[in-house]
Amino acid sequence: MSIIILGLSSSVYFKNTFINDLNFADKDFNDLNYVYYVDLNNDFDNSITNFNELKEKSQYIISVKVTDEYKTRYSMALKCPVQVMKIFKNDKEKIKEGEIIYIYEPVIVKRKSCYSNSGYVPMKNNEEYILFLKDTLKPDWYDNESKLFIPASIFYGKFNLSIDTQIKKIQSQQSGIPFNKILDYDLILLVNGENIIAPNNKDYSYRVDNIVNIYNKIKEELINCVYYRKGDCL
Repeated sequence: MSIIILGLSSSVYFKNTFINDLNFADKDFNDLNYVYYVDLNNDFDNSITNFNELKEKSQYIISVKVTDEYKTRYSMALKCPVQVMKIFKNDKEKIKEGEIIYIYEPVIVKRKSCYSNSGYVPMKNNEEYILFLKDTLKPDWYDNESKLFIPASIFYGKFNLSIDTQIKKIQSQQSGIPFNKILDYDLILLVNGENIIAPNNKDYSYRVDNIVNIYNKIKEELINCVYYRKGDCL
């Protein structure tokens, strides 16, 4: 496993995302090696510290199920089709229950490697997730009418409530991890990530223990909210 630091501007990042689409199946992860790269842009809010802040910074909060094993590979992301199961927050009533929408997952597939933005792990087919989303910035020339969204946060934008939390901590010098060994985790974190500095985000702090604590606390509150309060706290 190696680390790459990426500092593309937001407009360049999303412009590149829409280029070169190819079908990509879950089984294709089996032949890839895992590469950790760090996004230093403001595209994803990874400085969130609690459940309320995550809710405020998300335009949409929905329950979804991945119903197709095939994703679309773009140069800067994987586009994953999901079916909307339940809606908790819906900016401008843009999303409807039962419809298929698309999530840009911050993962780059190139040659024999899969580059994961800040430890994001792609969603798995037939699994259900609670997603915290925001709108995707689309280039003017992009005329596809599909509803496209991105996670509001890489660390805290996706939760699988049906399984126990699995967070893998890795050393920066680790290499050659097969990507299919990563897919069962919720998140991948760097043990020595404290040295990462984001020039475009003064609030960015990569402290592994803090991220794990915040993730677990948000998931605990989310489980209570969804299962015991029927989502009325979202």
